[in-house]
Amino acid sequence: MAACSRCATIPSTRRRCLAHGIAPIDLLVVNLYPFEATVAKGAGYDDCIENIDIGGPAMIRAAAKNHADVAVVVEAGDYARVLDELEANDGATTLTLRRRLAAKAYARTAAYDAAISNWFAAQIGEATPAFRAVGGTLAEAMRYGENPHQTAAFYKNGDNRPGVATARQLQGKELSYNNINDTDAALNCIAEFDPRAHRRRRHHQARQPLRRGRRREPEVDAYEKALRLRSRLGLRRHRRAQPHARRRSRARRSSRSSPR
Repeated sequence: MAACSRCATIPSTRRRCLAHGIAPIDLLVVNLYPFEATVAKGAGYDDCIENIDIGGPAMIRAAAKNHADVAVVVEAGDYARVLDELEANDGATTLTLRRRLAAKAYARTAAYDAAISNWFAAQIGEATPAFRAVGGTLAEAMRYGENPHQTAAFYKNGDNRPGVATARQLQGKELSYNNINDTDAALNCIAEFDPRAHRRRRHHQARQPLRRGRRREPEVDAYEKALRLRSRLGLRRHRRAQPHARRRSRARRSSRSSPR
């Protein structure tokens, strides 16, 4: 048993702590129950409920509120930094570090609660809950956002659906904001096709090309129509742009040849 440093400054509390040999707390390290990982692996309802941490978030929030005296650590990636400060400051931490850790602590419990509330909404079939929380874990800080002057970051929320968030990049530089948006949109579009139709299509191509009159898959027809439409629209834009370019070129030539 221990008391937080702020409570230990109250005279009556300090006397009781001294009487019982209770030292004040100046460091709290908490690893929450792995609720997100439990959901991601497809565990049953009871297992997910069992992995909802109760005391952990309460202690984290209390320590973060008292960050003037208490350092709270919620991620193993911060262990080295905290140890370096303890060594450099004779067993103490700086207020700057404690503020950063407190901010991360509140963000962690918020993301944790968001995962729980969204999972509960899905379990009861509530598509539009009264409160909708969104949380995630930083996966990558982008070079820039949709435009070069904007900032962006890529967060994962723990969903195990196929997509960019669960894919593994094999080579090349890190993806940009637009790369991720476009790739995820393309994957969602592909997912609307019947996988069996694609397999049959590949099977036909492997053995012999599709002949006219052979039954074609509706998804393949839709895809090829979209490609043809895109090609036609591109040609029209090109044809419209050519006269405009010629008019501008003639205007420039006439302006150069006109008498001054």
